[in-house]
This record gives sequence, C-alpha cells and structure tokens, in this order.
Amino acid sequence: MTKGKTLAQVYWEIEDRFKAAIEKHRPAKNVNELIKMFCTTRDEACLKEGRIAHLGHATSLDILRKAMPPGFKEVEEWEDWPYRVVWVSEKELATCTYCEGDVSIVTLKDKKAFKRELAEAAEFYENR
Repeated sequence: MTKGKTLAQVYWEIEDRFKAAIEKHRPAKNVNELIKMFCTTRDEACLKEGRIAHLGHATSLDILRKAMPPGFKEVEEWEDWPYRVVWVSEKELATCTYCEGDVSIVTLKDKKAFKRELAEAAEFYENR
C-alpha cells in the first residue's frame, strides 16, 4: 500500500485509473503501461532471479481484457473462467493473471527466465 494513504484512498485511485482506461477504449501500449494502469506494488517476497511480480486490482475482467496490450495471448488451458484468466506475451517476456479481482503481472529478464516461469505456471495450473 502507498504510505500515508488509507486502503479506501488507494482503492479509489485505482478505480479512477480503470475508468480512464475504459473511457479511452484502447489497450495499453506495452506491459509497462499495463503495470502503471493496474498495479500498485512490487511483490518483494516473490522476487526470484530474473523475475519481478507487480500486484494490483481490477474491478472487472472486462476492463483488464480491454486494456491488454497487443501480443498478449490468453491461455485457455490455465483459466477457470470467470474467476481466473492468464495471458502471456513472449515478445514482452511477461505474464498477466487475473484471479477474482486481483491482478499479477510478472516480467522476466530473459527468455530462459520466461520459459522457466511458463513451465512452473503450466505445472501449477494443469495439476489443479
């Protein structure tokens, strides 16, 4: 959470960002813009070599879908629609997960880290 702000203040700031994204009716240009639109924190506990997790919230799956940058593909095998949806972008070396309103965007430093992330995600999602 942002220092000096209440949970409600942070929530409404995020809500305003979502509304602005919807009003523009355009996707984010890239993963960094998507992170700015939806994420408020970096998850230091999830840091691994070559991996950064950015966390946030989306009030609706439709809002996140409309904001998804070009090149992100939905992975149907990993989803539990409408509760969880996962997108990946090989070009951006990133994944984006929506799960019951929470958004997690993971960026990877290189293709090796990206492939490792996808393998771990496949094992996790396909064995549930």
